Amino acid sequence: MKWTNEEVEHLKRMWFAPGSTVSAIARDMGRTRDSVSRKAQYLDLPKRVVDANAARKHKDAVRKHKDAVR
Repeated sequence: MKWTNEEVEHLKRMWFAPGSTVSAIARDMGRTRDSVSRKAQYLDLPKRVVDANAARKHKDAVRKHKDAVR
């Protein structure tokens, strides 16, 4: 599936948005995480730096939500 100019611009905007992950970008765009990652690499976008504490806090929050729903 080819990337349109609008999709490329959307990817660039989301790539530099604080807190957005590759997985979230892929979900929003209806593409796979791998295709988004490869396109970003092809466009020579900078690597994503993930705050380890933020990732851990997010996982904990998701786990607590799942436990609360059960």
